[in-house]
Amino acid sequence: MVYGRRLEANPLITLLLLIIFFLTGMSGPSGKSTPQSSSPAGGALTGKVIVIDPGHGGPDPGAVGVSGRTLEKYNVIWIARDLKNLLEKEGAEVIMTRDGDHYLTLDARVRLANQRGAAIFVSIHNDANLNRQIRGTTTYYYNAVSRPLAASVQRELVRALGSNDIGIRQAPFYVIRKTHMPAVLVEVGFITNANEEKLLVDPSYRLRAAQGIYNGIASYFGSKAGVSVR
Repeated sequence: MVYGRRLEANPLITLLLLIIFFLTGMSGPSGKSTPQSSSPAGGALTGKVIVIDPGHGGPDPGAVGVSGRTLEKYNVIWIARDLKNLLEKEGAEVIMTRDGDHYLTLDARVRLANQRGAAIFVSIHNDANLNRQIRGTTTYYYNAVSRPLAASVQRELVRALGSNDIGIRQAPFYVIRKTHMPAVLVEVGFITNANEEKLLVDPSYRLRAAQGIYNGIASYFGSKAGVSVR
């Protein structure tokens, strides 16, 4: 009540406060309603359910780096998290098979994707070879319906990383063979190559990997909502 009496006694102040409220709370520079930040509901990937599968986890470390200190299971979870953020900004519903250091069977990963009716399935890995000179990026697919997704992801990932392009290859990996939707398995780089091992533990390089995979997915769905890669 105290503030009410003061306003009644100062009509000029009341008028000024109303004008300020109107300008700052109800209108933008043009005098129209202030536009809200873009909503995921209007994103280029709205309505798409995408399953991201960071390989290995828990007691299964995946491939071990040539240094003996780098584990695949950690590299891929960070790439997957960055990718999830990029996809969600464009309205996709993203399901991670794991978002921590725990293990899921291959069958559990597949069942999750199939039960949720995912539009696509993307499994993320680091490659390994006894020949430590081998380096580069590969994307695997199993059936013909998955080939366009593999080609799109491989193209954009190599472009983002500037990595050696090994190409797309057909292989009967369980997680891309048993899923009911287009599915790919991405080998970002060789953890057994000294140079690529160093890159794969670099957060900025992992973010570029996520951006490349994201751009491949966006391109596959016919979207122009790519992200710039630095």
